[in-house]
Amino acid sequence: MAPSDEWRTARRGAATVAWALLMAALLGCASPLSPTPSPTPAVATEQPSASAEPRLTSPSPEVIYREDFASERSWYRFVGDFGSGRVIDGRYRMRVGPDGSWLYSTSTTWPYVDDTTMEATVTLEEGGSAVQATVVCRGVDAFTWYEAGVSSDGVAFIDQVRDSDVTTLATADTEPLTVGQSMRLELTCEGVRPATLALAIDGRSVAEASVPNGLALGFVGLAVSADGAAIVDFTDVVVRRP
Repeated sequence: MAPSDEWRTARRGAATVAWALLMAALLGCASPLSPTPSPTPAVATEQPSASAEPRLTSPSPEVIYREDFASERSWYRFVGDFGSGRVIDGRYRMRVGPDGSWLYSTSTTWPYVDDTTMEATVTLEEGGSAVQATVVCRGVDAFTWYEAGVSSDGVAFIDQVRDSDVTTLATADTEPLTVGQSMRLELTCEGVRPATLALAIDGRSVAEASVPNGLALGFVGLAVSADGAAIVDFTDVVVRRP
């Protein structure tokens, strides 16, 4: 079954609090292990064209960015009552606090890309109550992007987040994310008018959506939400051309 309207509302409320604290942590360098972050990108009054050059130079014709989390400084580290995120033992771990929350993080290099496939392997280590693990593309700022992922309730989904307002664009029944299980998520974002979004899990296409006037380009990231305590690990992040 799809996530309830009540959970979506609670998720948005948790996001408002968590994001304020999270961005304060990211921009304030709360930890000695935290790198000096780049400025948070502002919302553009006019979206750049889809043909704009990404900020990272592709090391190969296909792969734009690859992250094995070998360095603690590769992704932002944050901590608060709402939860935490940090690189540990070759993975990026997000821990949701006991009251539940919606957490997000990105690379310290803020890679900006247009047409792209964002891939990551997700493992639920602890928890299981309404846990959602997602990959993010075309992040404009701390409250606007596309995300797609899987839930512990057995729902695959594609969401549009605009100014913290979450709109579900597509859902499909799938295997639930269970403790100890790993899943490979692939979110492909192409075009602008329309923007087409496609989610694959473990190499199998599960959901597609289209946005008539979509976001043009932005950063990639990882996100987790839950209505109680949970630990989710991400490994082997790859950003490539579709």
